Amino acid sequence: MEGGGQSRSSRRDDAPAAAAAAGVAGGGDEERQRRAERESRFCKKISDTEGLVSYMMAFLPINLMVQLAKSVWQHGAPDLSDVTISAATEEERSFWQHVHLAFVNELAARLTHLTSITLRYPDWFPCWCFDVFVAMIEGHIAGRRAANMQGGTLHTITIEQGARLTGTARQTVARTHPPLPPPPTPAPTLNALTTISGLTRDHQGLADRRWEMPSLAFVEQEEWDS
Repeated sequence: MEGGGQSRSSRRDDAPAAAAAAGVAGGGDEERQRRAERESRFCKKISDTEGLVSYMMAFLPINLMVQLAKSVWQHGAPDLSDVTISAATEEERSFWQHVHLAFVNELAARLTHLTSITLRYPDWFPCWCFDVFVAMIEGHIAGRRAANMQGGTLHTITIEQGARLTGTARQTVARTHPPLPPPPTPAPTLNALTTISGLTRDHQGLADRRWEMPSLAFVEQEEWDS
């Protein structure tokens, strides 16, 4: 009898708790909905303010830029002029080491006013993410061609050793000898390109890309086979 009474009492005590839990859950759903609505209004306000998106994105590394809503980064990408593919931080390395070339091509095609691109590789890994670097350049050219844009904007290509990693950080380095994508057809023309710096013999794959570079004036290369 006592056990049965305790059971009934327990069920009566559980009822308010269950109702309270349901109320909390419902309140959580409402709060999430309100937060989503605020974020949506904020994003719209940003995108509707002329020039603000481009101004903000100019200060964002590209790996952070693409974490914005797709409509936001797609809107601002054409105004981005400088791109750096860097291994300096764990977040940057992780992004570039895992990004798919299909996405790189999609992104690069929107960088129609790119003026300079830099590959900043970690010590001892000069071909780190070299496939991404090449795809970014060729995707930019393809995007301009698709938009029927004449001439060119990309004038500087730089490859540099700039990320000194030790211990555990070095163990996270991947994509160190990636195969390059097939050369595009027709061969890209980099009309505005004047400078390529930092080439080593590890980058000789560029010679097989069939790039047309009518304005090229300066090439820095080391240990490049003739």
